[in-house]
Amino acid sequence: MITGAEAATVAKASASIAKGIKSTLAQPESKWPNVREALMELFIILDDWCESAEESNRVAREALRARLPMPLAPPPAPRMPPGSGVPSQMATGHLNIFPGYIERTTVDIEGVLSPSGPWLKRWRASKRRAAARRTLRSMLRIYCPDLLASFEEAVTNRATWVTEHRSRFTATLTDPQTSVETLRTMVIHMEGTLHNLRVARDDLRELIHDNYPLPSTDQGPV
Repeated sequence: MITGAEAATVAKASASIAKGIKSTLAQPESKWPNVREALMELFIILDDWCESAEESNRVAREALRARLPMPLAPPPAPRMPPGSGVPSQMATGHLNIFPGYIERTTVDIEGVLSPSGPWLKRWRASKRRAAARRTLRSMLRIYCPDLLASFEEAVTNRATWVTEHRSRFTATLTDPQTSVETLRTMVIHMEGTLHNLRVARDDLRELIHDNYPLPSTDQGPV
């Protein structure tokens, strides 16, 4: 049993902890997110995705181009070092076709659009619901519904195409039995989904430029 000065110290510490928890829970509901920072992070994620998607598309375009008939006989191709060419490019793991990239990227995007509330707010359902409402996605739904709709459609379409085709992507491009029409259809779909990702990215850039310009550095004559 704790007695004397030690008991008084413990009681004082317990009262301070209880007061701190009560004060924290009594704070106003979570504020809206920092829109400028969130939009910039979303833009960077999408810009990285566009860059990686272009690599995947380039590989598919080259595979199609290699199968198309040439109008004139080309000069003999130079000897390539072992492991060079389209198959080795696809084996680098950098392309967004390969497992993991799409999942990580879409999780990052969702984390920016609708982040989880602070862990303490999970103690109370009302605060959890408030935090879930006060997100970048909610703000875009209010102020830029068309931009949000086109953004989410572009992300969903590219992610869906990749997850549906990545297991056979390399085999389809390298199999000599794959028809030119199959390759052409693949390239058309890949180019279309990449185009929509770029449009969504550029719309985000324009939104940031229009509403959050860089501060002026012109301080006049010294």
